[in-house]
Amino acid sequence: MEDSIFTIPQREQISIELKKESGFVEINQNDGANNEYRLNTVRINITDLPLLIESLQAILKT
Repeated sequence: MEDSIFTIPQREQISIELKKESGFVEINQNDGANNEYRLNTVRINITDLPLLIESLQAILKT
C-alpha cells in the first residue's frame, strides 16, 4: 500500500489522504479561505475504516 490522496469531485476543499507510514487516513476540509488555520483534519486508523464506512452507510439509510 502506498501513500495516496483523493479530492472529492465538486468539493475541492475536502481531501482524503492515506498516510502509509503512520497507518492513518486523514480527511481534511478547508473552509475555502485558503488559510492554514482554517483547515480541519480527522485522522482515522486504517483498521477502523471498515466500521466507519459501515456506520456511515447505516446513517444514510435512516
